[in-house]
This record gives sequence, C-alpha cells and structure tokens, in this order.
Amino acid sequence: MSKIDTDLLKFIISASIPFRVIENVFFQRFVSKLNKKYRVPNRVKISKELLEKEYGFTLKIIRDELSKTEAVGLTIDLWTSIQSYPYLGVTIHFFNDDLYLQSKALEVKHLPVFGVVTENASNVIKLCDYLNESLSEMSSISKHQEIFQFNCAAHILNLVLKKSFKIEGLIRNFEISDLSELDDEYKCRKIAALYHQSNILSDLLNSKQALLGLKSNEIIQDVPTRWNSTYLLMQRILEQVDAINEVFGDKSFRKKYDHLEISDDELAMLKDSKDIFQYFYKATKELSGSKYATISIIMPTFNCLKEAMGTDCLDSLFANT
Repeated sequence: MSKIDTDLLKFIISASIPFRVIENVFFQRFVSKLNKKYRVPNRVKISKELLEKEYGFTLKIIRDELSKTEAVGLTIDLWTSIQSYPYLGVTIHFFNDDLYLQSKALEVKHLPVFGVVTENASNVIKLCDYLNESLSEMSSISKHQEIFQFNCAAHILNLVLKKSFKIEGLIRNFEISDLSELDDEYKCRKIAALYHQSNILSDLLNSKQALLGLKSNEIIQDVPTRWNSTYLLMQRILEQVDAINEVFGDKSFRKKYDHLEISDDELAMLKDSKDIFQYFYKATKELSGSKYATISIIMPTFNCLKEAMGTDCLDSLFANT
C-alpha cells in the first residue's frame, strides 16, 4: 500500500466522505493534475483491502501504546447522527510517554433504542461492579486494579441548568401577573422552529438582516441532548433581535406573528438568562477538553461557577423579582 493510498484513505475516513467519491470523474481529473502517474484505486480495493490493512496497522499501534500504560479512562456516549441513527461510542483515554493525553475510539456501534432510561446512574454503577468482578476472575490478569466510576461533570452542569430553569420553579418566584415573562425561553424555541419550517420567514429574515447591517446568521435551534444549545439559541436571538422583530412586525403578515415580537422587558430578561447560561457554557467547555486531564479541574470549576452565580448575578432581574 503506497503512502498516497494511505493518505487518500485517511482523508476519506476523517472527512466522513463516501468511498464512491474516488469514482467521481472530476475528482480523478483533479488527482491527475497533481500527479499523472498516480492511479486512484477502485472503490472495492480501498474499502476492503486497503481499509483492512490500515485497520490492522492502527490496531497494533494502539495495543503497543496501551501495553505501556498503567492506567486508562473509558468514556461511553450515546449519540445521534444527522440522519437520526443512534450510536454507542466507547473511547479510551491515557497519557503517552511524553505525558500528552491521548484519546482513541475503541468502538462505534449502531444501537437501536427501544426505550429511554431517565436515571442511568445506578446502571453505570452496576456496569462498573460487573467489570470489577470479571477482571478479578480473569486468571490472565495477575494484578488487578479496581475500576472507579465518575459521573460526567459536564452532564451534571447541564442537568443543573435544566432543573434550575424549569417553569415550575420560576413560578414560585413570580406573581401571577408576571407569568407572561416566563415564556422567554419557550418563545425563543418557537421563533427558531418557525424560521426552520418556513422558507418565507427565512428569506425575509435574510433581507431584514441585510437592511440592518447584521450578519446573515440563521436562528439556531436548541436540542435537549446537546449541551449549551439553549445558550447558543439565546445568544443568536439577542444578536438578531432587531431583524426578528422587523420580520414579525412586517405588514404582509397582518399581525399574525405579533405575539412573537420580543418586548423590552423580555429582552432584558433574555439578556439576564443569557448571562447566567454563559457561565455554564464556559464551564462546560473547560470540562470537555480533550487535550488535558479534566478530573483535576472539576472542583475548582464548580467553585468558580458557584462564586460567579452568587456575585455577578445579584443585579439580574431574577434576583430582583
């Protein structure tokens, strides 16, 4: 297998491009312009023969690296592709000889989901107990170190934020006359959904953005399983609030969307919400680092977040209401 073939294979895999790209006539012309002597391998060869060889080579490298490592960390994540297919990914983390943090994907497997478990902490504990029992029974392992289970700190922050902003919790802090102000977060979701469902609204937003000299950014939709997506939604709404209000106030809609215009009071509340979410956004980014060990910064990050929430947020509308 030539070095060029290997690089071509790695390009296709890393960019998540289908193997059929190598059969594209313009791709072949492009390659020919670069090197007339090089012949692009056919799809069967690159997806079977070359892929299997590279897999075996990479597997040996990872095994050699792990054989020199005394301790590793495993992360398990269930995620969904753009096509809405669920996958289970297992990643191993360790420090190499130069003390650089390494992460390798051990398995990515399609996992049909037939139900949703809302409280999985007990299941994870059972899994760790099972692994400890299995490893201790394996005669091939002379020295077994106990497996420790740690909850995902970033996920905990996400749960805290969700529970803190539940409408039931906010109602207790508001008078009945102020309940209309509780709809800010839900109004943002409704606005984002409308723009993604209507080409007319989307096109009109683009024209209003141009008139107001705003960036032609689309409205982001938040996804419950995506950390920080609500913060990014609020941030984008605040960035585009003038254009959004111009669209909903357009005469062509005959006041159809008047109720979605963002008032000054709602804007102030939204800014306060965004400021609070921003602390969690930054904390989550720090705790999601892949080039450094994060377990040592969990408590300092939590303490900084606690201090920030207790001081900088004192002047917010939430504290004054």
